Amino acid sequence: MLWFVLLGCVGEGLLKLDLEVDCERYVQVAVGGAHSCAVRGDGALICWGDADHIPTEVPEGAFVEVVAGRNHTCALTTAGSVQCWGVDDAGEATPPEDLTFSTLSASGDATCGLRSDTGQVVCWGDAVPGAPEEDAGFVELDVGPAYACAVDDRGLLTCWGALSDGSAPPAEAEPGSDVTIGADHACDLPAGEAEDDVLCWGPEEQHAGAPVRPTEGRVDTVSAGDGASCATSNHFQLLCWGPAAWLDAAPVELAFSAVALSPDAGHACGVTQAGPVRCWGADEVGQSTPP
Repeated sequence: MLWFVLLGCVGEGLLKLDLEVDCERYVQVAVGGAHSCAVRGDGALICWGDADHIPTEVPEGAFVEVVAGRNHTCALTTAGSVQCWGVDDAGEATPPEDLTFSTLSASGDATCGLRSDTGQVVCWGDAVPGAPEEDAGFVELDVGPAYACAVDDRGLLTCWGALSDGSAPPAEAEPGSDVTIGADHACDLPAGEAEDDVLCWGPEEQHAGAPVRPTEGRVDTVSAGDGASCATSNHFQLLCWGPAAWLDAAPVELAFSAVALSPDAGHACGVTQAGPVRCWGADEVGQSTPP
């Protein structure tokens, strides 16, 4: 699951906020199979890692979001159009023409987005079958290797595909504000101001060590990976759980505003409160070494 902080820079097509923002700070990060990308407050995009399969030379322009699959990357422009690059064997890097999107998600060899006019799920590449075809007013989306979920404007979850144990969102699940899909588990963040725990489902071994509460405040971002999950609080605390050994390297002593884990490989990156990106986990091709 990718995450970004609600910051922006004043400029054509960019979000204007009533506060001063350092436009050279990173505000969103995404991780793929062996590469990582981040967006700055001014819309500039940078990528690092496996340049052999996913070119780290990125398109010019202003972007508001970037997502990463196993060997491809897609980015959403300020106008809502999509640009993709990297491996395209299944069409995962060939977005539909003449459509604009409000948000994107990628995993494996697939990319999906929500149409900006209707909230409908649109996918390309080797996507999880069974996506809702109707205009359901979805506002949030995340896709994994074999499972996907979307949140509508009421906070209700719609999921398709299957986790390996066949589990579905628990009956006690409350309306959610965000959903994240890992390699074989999912987590949902309850909406509202309550300090509720993140709710996860799927094989227990994928999300063992139930989500922990922050020492103060509440969780406001969550991301699921392969045998690992991490969250950040509104007080910038980083929390991680799961059986993945590489989680031991998580720099929990730092203040983070957002975090993203890869469902395709064992690494993660986060945006620190100070602005730089920090990564940990696998680093064979530099995917955990941001410039």
